[in-house]
Amino acid sequence: MKYKETETVELKKSTSELKEAIISICAILNKHQKGKLYFGIKNDGTVVGQQITDVTLRHVSQTAAEHIEPKIYPTVTLESNEVAVFKNRIEIYNPGRFPEDYSPEDFIKGKEHSILRNPLIANALYLASDIERWGSGLRRINDECKTAGIKVEFNSIKSGFAVIFYRPDMKAKQEMVGKGGKTTVEKSSEKILAHIIEDKNASANEIAQKLRLSQRAVEKQIAKLKEKGLLRRIGPDKGGHWEVVR
Repeated sequence: MKYKETETVELKKSTSELKEAIISICAILNKHQKGKLYFGIKNDGTVVGQQITDVTLRHVSQTAAEHIEPKIYPTVTLESNEVAVFKNRIEIYNPGRFPEDYSPEDFIKGKEHSILRNPLIANALYLASDIERWGSGLRRINDECKTAGIKVEFNSIKSGFAVIFYRPDMKAKQEMVGKGGKTTVEKSSEKILAHIIEDKNASANEIAQKLRLSQRAVEKQIAKLKEKGLLRRIGPDKGGHWEVVR
């Protein structure tokens, strides 16, 4: 959605237009008693951005308070990216609106090209190999998540755009019974035994690297196999070897 000037919304390219902005917001307040003033956006709605510091925010707030009667105390905020981490998901938010008349699905399932907010910045990042130009980012994210079995959502909301990555339920995966009626833990144990049959001198660390498991997980499974009498150690830790009990 593109920013548009209305009777209650005023757009300014930068805070260098602060004097004109104060005059405009006064007119809006006189007529509507409330309004919004955006800096870093041209009159036609093009987002150009602006470098902002705490000093800039205080200057805008103080100028508005000092030049408007009766006194007002505006809320001055800086719109920026946000990352929120929860137990079951990770949310990434950007205040930039999604292009008007487009949806995330147009770029995921369709063949839409990028709609550049700031062509100069985009070109610089492209030449630095930090981004690509063809609008394939959402599709590639969606494809990678699908391959990894991770649920992802792309939400175009009134205040911006959000991408939500849902964490897989690892506990449920461990408890889930596979097609052969064997749990993930049981399958890991079988893989460990199969590897030891091939290499009876393998260490827990070597088994972990080969099976792409953590060393702690391998050591835990080996201890259980020994308790069940399916595996035993012949000789010392160094110089000894494993023996699978059939």
